[in-house]
Amino acid sequence: TSVFQDLDDMIFAVRNGYYRADANNHDPRNTGMQGALKRLDHLIDHANKELTKIGSQTKLLTATNQRAEVMKVNVLTVKNDVIDADYAESYLKFTQLSLSYQATLQASAKINQLSLLNYLN
Repeated sequence: TSVFQDLDDMIFAVRNGYYRADANNHDPRNTGMQGALKRLDHLIDHANKELTKIGSQTKLLTATNQRAEVMKVNVLTVKNDVIDADYAESYLKFTQLSLSYQATLQASAKINQLSLLNYLN
């Protein structure tokens, strides 16, 4: 049965004074006011459980959305750093590092050519 049918049955039981289910009533399937209260408690419990599920899912979606926003900002920052790079400054840094590397290689090559006797003289 649907929630609305249950509510209609509850209203019918109250209007006709059916306290509990009784085979002698006009509607023997009606659970009466006592059964209606139990059913109403069950419906409220079910609604509370569903609200709890919805709340946890909403919290999860909110947290996921916040993480996505942070990632979006991080990606845009990296993208801007790459796109807005000063090419002249980057080339100058590269040239300086390359020259430093070449000088280190030449110095180590000269040191390797020296023998112990050359060093002692």
